[in-house]
Amino acid sequence: CSSDLPDRATLAIIDQDGIIRLLNTNTFKQVTSTKSIFPGYANLFFSSDNELIAVAKNDGKIVVFSATTGEVVAELKGHAQQVGQIAFSLENNQLASTCNESVMLWDLTLQDQEGSLWIHPTHKMIFSPDGRELATCSSDGSIRVWDSVVGLEKFSLPGHSETVCELAFSPDGKQLASASSKSVKLWDLATSHNQDRGEKASVLSINAGSNAIASTFAILRFVPNKNQLLAYWGGNIRRYDIGDNQ
Repeated sequence: CSSDLPDRATLAIIDQDGIIRLLNTNTFKQVTSTKSIFPGYANLFFSSDNELIAVAKNDGKIVVFSATTGEVVAELKGHAQQVGQIAFSLENNQLASTCNESVMLWDLTLQDQEGSLWIHPTHKMIFSPDGRELATCSSDGSIRVWDSVVGLEKFSLPGHSETVCELAFSPDGKQLASASSKSVKLWDLATSHNQDRGEKASVLSINAGSNAIASTFAILRFVPNKNQLLAYWGGNIRRYDIGDNQ
């Protein structure tokens, strides 16, 4: 099993002995390796600043270690089966993990890690910039925004009729962009929070059109200070001017 760190300068691999080794992609020389052994199949997930790597073992256990030293930072036990997705908060003090229809939230600053369980079939998840909210999406087209401090659902965002495959928070955390195979939507979270369930409406909704490639893969990025949203979606790279919406 292997995976690139977000900066593409380092490659992480699990060798046949179960040791995770970090290699420089320019020289292919080893940078560091883990002190722990991970036999069998495991998934690797990276924090956005490249400082931490989470290993999802096939027994449901999550091991978080330093990408610099290889030392174990935390061991998280709670899932009964292998974890499908992991997300780090920007400050690396929280981690969210999914397994089947459950989402667990972990505080990495605690010596005794405890998880908060939510029942929700989750396809992807992302923390807000301040770490106080977690957005999740699923194959039924639903989006939910959670209070990541207390572990409770704040509100949902109905609107997509297909699997939501990508989410992105704006830099100030006030808006959320979502993409499915047929549409991209932009949500004002303050407005959505105040509206009643079922009446929430996106402030921007764009359909893929008949020439778009049906796909459950998309990338969404907000362009800082330019009121624009970049999307790789429907087989094309697109730039949307969101004007006064941001």
